[in-house]
Amino acid sequence: MTFEAKHLLITGGAGYLAMNLIAQLQDTNCRITRLDRPGASFPPLTGKAQVRDIEGDIRDHAFLDKSLMDIDVIFHFAAQTSAYAANESPVDDVGINVLPMLYILEACRKQKAKPVVLFASTVTISGLPEKIPVDETHPDNPITIYDLHKQMAENYLKYYIRSGNVNGAVLRLSNVYGPGPASSRSDRGVLNMMIRRAISGEPLTVYGGGNQVRDYVYVAGRDTPLRKP
Repeated sequence: MTFEAKHLLITGGAGYLAMNLIAQLQDTNCRITRLDRPGASFPPLTGKAQVRDIEGDIRDHAFLDKSLMDIDVIFHFAAQTSAYAANESPVDDVGINVLPMLYILEACRKQKAKPVVLFASTVTISGLPEKIPVDETHPDNPITIYDLHKQMAENYLKYYIRSGNVNGAVLRLSNVYGPGPASSRSDRGVLNMMIRRAISGEPLTVYGGGNQVRDYVYVAGRDTPLRKP
């Protein structure tokens, strides 16, 4: 896919994935709209890309309808990412992890725009693996509210793709890490924190016997700025 002369919308536009994506695209002749919650801190950018920042609540379908006008590609990165928070408040989690996807898709259908929608989902939708390695044939078995809601958003996107209203794909990401700002949450950015501790010669503390196996995805845009915590 080429992004030349395209208009891109990135929800969660001040976040880690967006920052690294834009670092790859900043010298592309395109327009980029970064959308994030009010008060978000958008990293400064240089390059050919024309960047516009907008603030708003993605749970507001009228706001999304307006934001999606004249968009060619949508990167839907905005999300509530804590499984603990989702289990504690499932209704609130539906509001941030499911309904915005439906609002986006309905806006695309009504506008008859048929953009490309790329959705940042999670590999944990598969649940406890029945076999290793887990591939595309592995059955989905969400075991948390968070995973269940991510699957619901995926299924909405797949339905609208089959219906011909949008093009798109689901990105089932495992644990993402790489250069960038320190996470504001204590249960996020664990690998980055451990690497920083190792470089500083500090002790590394692990849970249990340290026999757990996790998959990680390294994400870094070209010339991504390194920031100290």
